[in-house]
Amino acid sequence: MDAPPGSAAAEPSVPRNGFGITAAVLGTVGLVFAFIPFVGVIAWPLVLVGLVFGVLGLVRVARGRADNRGTALTGTVLCVIGLMLCVVQTLLFERVVSRVPPPMQYSQVRPAAGTPADAGLVVLRGDQRVASAAAPRS
Repeated sequence: MDAPPGSAAAEPSVPRNGFGITAAVLGTVGLVFAFIPFVGVIAWPLVLVGLVFGVLGLVRVARGRADNRGTALTGTVLCVIGLMLCVVQTLLFERVVSRVPPPMQYSQVRPAAGTPADAGLVVLRGDQRVASAAAPRS
């Protein structure tokens, strides 16, 4: 039988599942972006925010305010894996970039040894000396 209107009948509270679902969605999208070079920068904020939501979702499950422990745990794990991929991608990118030699500057262009300064420019490329088109030919 229904309670009469105006009585203090307690309504059952429906557990909120938003944090766990948000963590799962952000973790999935962040994990996909983490695999794409240069676009993986987008994954950083996604997995970090998703990780926060996943932990909050697990806390809500532990307090009995949510019933989606599996979804919150899955989102948290996906975010942790995505974060690890982002860190690895950043370290690999830094390692590759640090091995690239700096670009040749104009100050590195010098006349060849033993030639007068007005003989034309000589462009140094590695160990070879290549005369420019303005240099007189002998």
